[in-house]
Formats: sequence, structure tokens, C-alpha cells
Amino acid sequence: MQKSKKPFPWVTVILLLVLIVAIGGVSTVLVGRALGWWSYADLPVIGRFFPEAQVPEDNPPADDPQDTIASLQAELQSRELRLSELSSLLDSKSQEIAALQLEIEQLEQQLVQAEEQTVDKERQATARMFENMRPEQAATILTNYTNQEVFALLMLMPSETAGAILAKFDPARAAAIAALPR
Repeated sequence: MQKSKKPFPWVTVILLLVLIVAIGGVSTVLVGRALGWWSYADLPVIGRFFPEAQVPEDNPPADDPQDTIASLQAELQSRELRLSELSSLLDSKSQEIAALQLEIEQLEQQLVQAEEQTVDKERQATARMFENMRPEQAATILTNYTNQEVFALLMLMPSETAGAILAKFDPARAAAIAALPR
């Protein structure tokens, strides 16, 4: 059996050499820039991609100090005008917020009143229901209610019906219900 010889991989060697040279070049550029030896703009090919940064001057020196003073005063006046506009806008928004808060309070009061009316209607319907029962039946059911609830229902009934139902309660509880403040 003969061993066949494989050809030497020259392409791989050339690619490795190119890669080593590229890594060396890039690292040299980076190290030189980091150490301040040159800027990227000084380099022939790389300089096209990294031009020298232009540092704009914020306030170029004025030839005449009077011009500088005049421009600063004009800027101050424009800022004061803007400040007064913003202040008036803030005042109007504050008034608008106060009006909206007042409206919210009124709507909440209306909601509470509507809920109370709904509860009152339901309570009146419940009172009519107990009013139409025999006093013994109504008293038996109302023993499961609190004293305040029984008192509220009895206050919605005619006094004869409420008295007949209250008479069917335990005397101690009937006294406690009758003693509640109106």
C-alpha cells in the first residue's frame, strides 16, 4: 500500500499571512491613536473614513463688547418674555385644573345622591314587601337583620304596621330598636 502525498496547502499559508499582517496593521493603528502618535485623519486610507473632527465654536469672540452686551440683553428679554408667557399659561392651566376639580366634586356628589336614591327606593320596596306580610312572618325574617336595618325599614312603614311587627320581636330587642335615634 502506497501512501499518497497530499500537496502542501499554500493557499492556507497565504491566507494566514494576510490575516496576521491585517491584525498587526489594525493593532498598530489603534495603539498609535491611543498613545496620541497620530489621529485617524492623518492615515492615508483610514483618514477618508475618520475625518478630523471639527470643533464648533459656541461663542466666537466678538469684536465689540457692546455688541455682546446688546445680544445678551436681547436674549435676556426674549427669555423673560417666554417666562411670562409660560407663567400665564401655568396660571390658566391651574385655573382649569381647579374648575375640573370642582366639577369632579359636583359629579361625585351627584353620584352619591343617585346611589342614595337607589338605596332608598330599594329600601322602600323591601319595606312594602314586609308591610304586606303578616306581622309574625315579617318579625321572623327581620330577626336576621341588624337593629339599624330593622329600624330603617320600620320607619318607612305606617306606624300601625310597624308597631304590629315590632310587637312580635323579643321585648329586649324591640326596646333596643325603638331606642335608636331617628
